[in-house]
Amino acid sequence: MVKIVGELPYSDKTLVVDLEADVSGATALVGPNLTGKSLMLQCLYAMAGQRIGRPIRPPQGLRCEVETTDYTGIYVDAYRVVAQLYEVAVQESLGRIMEDAEVLTNAKDEDIKRLGEDLRIATRKIRSVLGDLHFVLNAKQRADDFLVSEAVGLLNELYAEWAKKAEEARAEFRDIFDDFFPLVLSATADGFVWTDKKADTAGRGLRQLSTAFSPALVALYAVYAYAIPDTVYLLVEEPEVHAHPLMAYFLGAYLRRLVEKSRITPSRRGRLNIVVSTHSFDFLRGFWDEGVKVYVLKRFNEDGKVLLKVAEQWQGEGYVPGFSDTAIYKLLGLR
Repeated sequence: MVKIVGELPYSDKTLVVDLEADVSGATALVGPNLTGKSLMLQCLYAMAGQRIGRPIRPPQGLRCEVETTDYTGIYVDAYRVVAQLYEVAVQESLGRIMEDAEVLTNAKDEDIKRLGEDLRIATRKIRSVLGDLHFVLNAKQRADDFLVSEAVGLLNELYAEWAKKAEEARAEFRDIFDDFFPLVLSATADGFVWTDKKADTAGRGLRQLSTAFSPALVALYAVYAYAIPDTVYLLVEEPEVHAHPLMAYFLGAYLRRLVEKSRITPSRRGRLNIVVSTHSFDFLRGFWDEGVKVYVLKRFNEDGKVLLKVAEQWQGEGYVPGFSDTAIYKLLGLR
């Protein structure tokens, strides 16, 4: 269970946060923007005994509660591939660089040497948080090779299953259907290795990924999360980012199957937990099945206060509260 409670000033109102959910196994958080989905992921990450991911400040002024902190938190936000993602670490290091630079102008020889080393350390620290390779390799170093093989095998099984469906699809659907997950990644000290399954080609040495690789990056984190022998919470902000709808569906199905497999694998028995926030119905349909929890978060205006809370659970119906619906477009006069 995770619980976030507290009150914050919100312009001329008060923001009341009262969020609670069982996030074991496979869990999705859905709902409009500014309803607390990211707060729940950040809370889980902040409370983890061990963390893999970029420095992220825990929710300020709010109380985070989890049943235990004996887990590894892996935080993935495929949207934030630019400097804003690293603000905490970068600002801290750049502040130190500026202070040392000011002292350097009037420094003695021995001070210059010390400050020069400080500048090099700070620069290395900045570089270490620019790009996902550093964090993926951190996860990979903690992963069991046999469990990595299991997770990759599951991806290949699912891909083969879908490839067969694509082959059997009617001609008018075939070209669309077989674009479900063309790119896959692995990580080495020399950079990312990528494979384009549809084009039957590959490359290596990538250190900076384009947006086209975002879904494959989420899948790679999931592989290593499955293979870390500890209890792990993989926390993903909008895994469907930059994904074709069918690719989003495939990714959702793969993440769910990893959790399901962890339940029956003796060395992983129930240790893998995946919590995602999503705005994609395609991803959600692939992710959802019996046993998957989907919480709908909402905002309520009450007596001059804005209340964030879990309103209900979605049970797989065609309509998801808080998502767009064809009836809404008709109401707006749109076809």
